[in-house]
Amino acid sequence: MYCSNEIAKIYYTVVGHGDPLPIIHGFSIDHRDVEGPVEESLQTKE
Repeated sequence: MYCSNEIAKIYYTVVGHGDPLPIIHGFSIDHRDVEGPVEESLQTKE
């Protein structure tokens, strides 16, 4: 999904539930490069 205004167009995805956690990446990577590692690090381990 996209959120945009006259300055920027921002792509975002919604995964799971709870409070939002914005992930801001840089350089030449995009959301697909950080999505997996971030989701794995937030998994509940029992």
